[in-house]
Amino acid sequence: IGMMGTKITSIYMKAEEEHAAVSQITDDQYEKEVDQKMKETADSGFDLKALLDKTGKNSDWKSFGDALLYAFSKQMDVAVGIVFQNTDDVFSPTATFAYYNDEMPQSFKIGEGLSGQVAKDRKPMFLNDLPSKSLMIVSGLGQIEVNNLAIIPILKDDNAVGLIEIATFKPFENGFVNKIDEISNAIGGVAPL
Repeated sequence: IGMMGTKITSIYMKAEEEHAAVSQITDDQYEKEVDQKMKETADSGFDLKALLDKTGKNSDWKSFGDALLYAFSKQMDVAVGIVFQNTDDVFSPTATFAYYNDEMPQSFKIGEGLSGQVAKDRKPMFLNDLPSKSLMIVSGLGQIEVNNLAIIPILKDDNAVGLIEIATFKPFENGFVNKIDEISNAIGGVAPL
């Protein structure tokens, strides 16, 4: 009985080890599949082709900026937006979306303020959960706070030829954030010269 018990225990232990190894592989495969599905879902949230179809047919920055902001508004809850054009390292506003103010947005030089820094670094900036009353929009119904801001360089040949500022009520979706470098360069590819 002693030898038989040892043999049974050994067989049982080996079966448990094999089961644990199979479970680990299954868990690892499951995690990889879940990660892949989440990435696919996140990436499907923003349609770059649709954006480019609506913006690539404009020969001046005003119509280009208007089309760009309109195209963004069709894909996300844009509360307000501004497009700036770079001329000799000075970024001037060329188009707005739902912008309500007596004065146009101010021009800025490369490196000045957050927008100027984004242009200098050629890297987008996302600011979520802005402090209360930092950014307000006005409609016929009154004033509403906007909590999220994206500042996106428009890149052509690794130079910031323009800049987009978009404010939204909801945080930016992963599909948009994950594609932002591709979006930035693609928009620059269709921007007017």
